[in-house]
Order: sequence, then C-alpha cells, then structure tokens
Amino acid sequence: MTKKDARHDCKNDSIAVKELVETVEGHGKPHEKILLPKYQRSLVWSEKQRKEYIDSVKKGFPFGSILLFNEGSDTDGATKYLLVDGLQRTNTLKSYMSAPTKYLSQDDVLIVDENIFKKVMAQLSMNLENEERLKEVMMEWMTSLKGFELTDGYKPNKFADHILKEFEIDDPDDTINDKLEELLTPLLTNLKLDSDISTVQVPTIKYSGSNGNLPLIFERLNSKGTKLSKYQIFAATWSTCKVKIDNSEIKELIKKKYDNLLHEGYIIENYDSETFTQESEFNLFEYFFGFGRYLSKIHPSLFGRLENEEYSEGNGFNILTICARYDIKDMSKMPDYFVKINVKEFEKKVTEAVTLVSKKLDPIITLKLNTQKENPFTLYHTQYQILSLIGKVFRMKYEEKEQEDGDKKVIMHQEREMWNSGNAGPNLLERVPQYYLYDIIEPNKWSGTGDKTMQDLVKDESTYESDILRTNWDKALDNWFENQINRKERKRETITKDEYLFLKYIYCGMVSYKDNLAVDFDIEHLVPVGRLKKYLRTNVEVGGLPISAISNLCLIPQDINKEKGEKTIYEYYKEMVEEDELSQEEANAEIEKIEKYSFTKKEDLDFITSLSKDNYLEFLKKRFATLKEKFYGQLEIS
Repeated sequence: MTKKDARHDCKNDSIAVKELVETVEGHGKPHEKILLPKYQRSLVWSEKQRKEYIDSVKKGFPFGSILLFNEGSDTDGATKYLLVDGLQRTNTLKSYMSAPTKYLSQDDVLIVDENIFKKVMAQLSMNLENEERLKEVMMEWMTSLKGFELTDGYKPNKFADHILKEFEIDDPDDTINDKLEELLTPLLTNLKLDSDISTVQVPTIKYSGSNGNLPLIFERLNSKGTKLSKYQIFAATWSTCKVKIDNSEIKELIKKKYDNLLHEGYIIENYDSETFTQESEFNLFEYFFGFGRYLSKIHPSLFGRLENEEYSEGNGFNILTICARYDIKDMSKMPDYFVKINVKEFEKKVTEAVTLVSKKLDPIITLKLNTQKENPFTLYHTQYQILSLIGKVFRMKYEEKEQEDGDKKVIMHQEREMWNSGNAGPNLLERVPQYYLYDIIEPNKWSGTGDKTMQDLVKDESTYESDILRTNWDKALDNWFENQINRKERKRETITKDEYLFLKYIYCGMVSYKDNLAVDFDIEHLVPVGRLKKYLRTNVEVGGLPISAISNLCLIPQDINKEKGEKTIYEYYKEMVEEDELSQEEANAEIEKIEKYSFTKKEDLDFITSLSKDNYLEFLKKRFATLKEKFYGQLEIS
C-alpha cells in the first residue's frame, strides 16, 4: 500500500447536470450509481434559495461542488458513490430538470426580449394601466407548464389563446391570435434555449478512503463557507454506531424522512420502506434525529411542530447530550456514552423529564387568548432556554451510577432519594413557570447561541433551586414596562410574544378550559386605538404614545369588542341603556362580567373624556401595578 493510499484520495471532477440527475434517479450510466446515505438530512431549502441557486447556475456564477464518497463496487459491478454533501443543490437541479418553467421569472423573460410586454400591449391596443395584469397573465401561463416541450403544452398559439381569453378579447377570425403567435414564437424558442442547463458541469469531489475521515472533511468544508450543520458532521461519524430502538413512533418518524426522499426520486443506501420499521438496530444519528422529531410530535408547545424541521433539527441531539451530562461542545463523545447505557430506560427517563416540565408550562403557554388569530403552537422561548429547564429537572431527579457488568462498565440512572422525600422535586417543578417567564423578560439573557448559558445554568447546583424574590420580580417587570411606556406609537402595533405570554400568566387561572371553548376572546385596548389616534392627530407635538402597551390590553369577549368600536366598555353599555337596548341592571351585569378580565372600574377610564398624554400615562402606570398584583397572585409570589 502506498503512502497516498494509506491516507485517502480526493479527486476533483465534474458531471453534467443531466447526467447527475439521471444517475441519482437510477437510470444513468450503468457503471455508476449515486445513492443517499441514511444519515442525509431532510430537504430544507426554501423556494427562494432554490430559485437563487438555479439563477447562479444559469448565469455561470460559482455554485459550489458536491461531495461523493466512493464505496467501491456494487454487486452488479457498478461503482457506488454516496452523496455526502450537496443534497439540497442536487434536489434543486432534479426539481428544475423535471419542471424548469416553474423557475421562470420576469427577469428571465426580459433578458430574452426586454420589450416583450410592451410589444404585446401594443398588439392588443392596451392602456398602460393593464401592464401589470398582462405580466401576471403571461407569467402565470409560462410557469404553470411542466416544461419547454410541445407535449407539455408549450405552444405559441395556446399562449396567445390564454392571453385573449383572460382579457376577454373577441377574435372570431383568429387575426389577433395569429399576430400574437408570430410575436410569441421567438420568445418561447429563446426562453427554452436560455433555460437549458443540461450540459452545465457541476463540480464534484470524489473521495476514496476511510469513512472515518468524513467528519474532518465536513469540518474543512464548513470552514470554507459550505453551510453544513454540526449534526451533519455527526451523521457521518455516527453512521456505524448502532443502537436498539424499541419506540415504534421514533421508527416511523425516521421512516417518514426517508420516504419523503424516496418520493423526491432518490435512491437510499440499504433502505427498504416495507421492512424498515421491523428492524431493531439503527445508527446513532438516526436515533437522535428520530427522538428529536418524537419530542416535537408529543410536545409541540415546547419543541415546535413537526412541520418546522429547521427549528427542531437539534432537539434530540441537544437534550440527550445535556441529560448525559456532557457540554454541547462535547456532543461528539455521545457514541461512547451510548454503548454504556440502556437506551430504552434512558429515553423513558429523558421523556419523563420533558413531560414534567410540559405539565407545568402547557396550561399557561397553550392558553388561547385571541381565539381566532393566535397560533396555538407559538414558541415563546429559545431552544436552549427550554433545554436548560428540562436538563435541570433530569439531573435533579436522576443521578448516574457506574457499575460493573461482566467485563464492561455500564451507566445506570437512578432516582435520587431527595427528589420526593426531601420535596426537592415538587419544589423545583413549581418554580419552572417562574423561571420560564423571568428568563424571557430579562434583557439579553438568551442572546447569542445560548449554549454556554444553558450549560452554566444546568451545572450550577443553585440554579432554579430557590424562588425568585419579589424585589427581583419588581425590578425585572418595571424595567420591562419602562421600555413599553416610552414607545412612540401612532397606530395599533402587533402585540409581542413576551406581552402575550405575560397576559397568559395572568389569565391562565381565570379562563377555564370550558370558557376558552365557549367564548371567542380578543386581546383588546381598554383606551380604544381610534381615540388615541384622534388625540395624536390634533396634538401633533406629542409625537406618539404607547398605544399598545401591556397595561392598555385586556381580555374581552369578541362579540362585544366588535360592537363597541371606539367606545370604552362603559360608554358602550351607557349607550345601550339610553337606547333601551338593555336595562341598567342588565348593563351592570354585563359590565361586571367584563371587569372580571379588565380589572377596571368606571372611574378608571373617566379621564378619556378629556384625554391627554399625562392622564393616559398615569392610567397605564396604575393599571400595570394592578396587573403585577394579579400576576403575583397567580404565581403565589409573596
């Protein structure tokens, strides 16, 4: 063996787009195959990223190489390559080759004929006001087709028919159609030529050698700007480390990923969709990936919905690493840890820690306030913030014990005696809602990546183990409110996530599950937005007011909110009485129901008849003090 062979061999090469796509789809050259390794990540590029990539290919810009790992000869003698890096680019090329017209833009059309839209307008004697609509109609037809062939419907006469039909232009003898066809024929011909990328050469790196070098190659690619996540690096490293998976839901979620890739036309190495979930051993990367998806499925309020793959990619990796008592930077050591543990038991206990935190937070964060508008799976936290709480609960509840098992050492996770007998567990869990909100309203607590903050919190024995003092709450809430009351707003502003969350803490003990189903609520302004805007229009020197500050917001039944318009609730019911729509007793009863959520009395809003900046700000400060007391009462902060 030569010295070069002992190291590795990287060969720079290229492959035509058409040949690459055909080989990936399994009908290219008989002597070569390109397969996806099981550890490839899912398809995550957005439509914008795909279109920008194709634009770079068409314009001849540099667009990066793909990395192929030579696995040697297959049983039929063909050289088998694994697509290690370049899945997103390859999939985009596949997508383009199967339906290139879907990638067309107005810029592509104008490059071929910069005056085509004006020519068509002149032909149809159109006014300038029709120009944008004409562009929409023409682009709609071209991008709706599958390709540039006549069999795809890519015919000038059909194009002309479409334009005439959309603008309801009569053409009984086809005179206009013929002229349009003559105008559109060279456009379609040249667009087809301009869009052909089949012979464009895609740079490839063909690597032959030990797959143990793949992680290093990944890192070096990363250092040169290739956007690979650290999880992809572990994918290559952990592909030979096997674990037993008993959880059928995790197996199904891994299978779903591979089936999605199959649906896209890829061939996956050693994958059989029919028998996959019947297997018991999987590589470690698959397990970590599947466990993260499983967490998103059973606890979407903590880990994001399954559809949000980009957010949830690292969930399984990070939480398993933290519960194994490793720093995130030492995640690469996890294969050594997993050979020493009972995976099924570890998974059960990690999941239990997640569930304990979820039970404390879900009644708050899943409460729907703006019933019709609010996404019930809004994530108010960062990934590392929620992992710090879960990691702390897991480490407090379980301690590691290393034991001899024959000729090897195994790690057991045993519940600490103090968890229940010393009441440490229940006390810690009661503090979870406190620290969850406190860490969100504290400025810059989770700025940056957050992994070091999380690790410091989890490792510190004193973290989360005492109540947050009321004096600290006062300081944090007052600073938070100060930023709001200094805002200069001239219109209704979107309520921020932290403001929504604070209101949920206040109302979670007041709005029953039954009420939440029976009544559609709105989060609305006590001092109506219209009145504040009118005041600002007549008092220009004020500049702006904190219109949507937290203390001007309250929960109100949606039907009342729509009817009252720019009136306060007290003005609205006064008018209802004056118009004999309600008796005074009936109005008082309705007002009393609303005051349960508004925490106001009539005199609190009397100032609105002589509204000024000073009395509005004074109202906000007084009501925020009321909101704080309600908040302290809900969390039993004394």
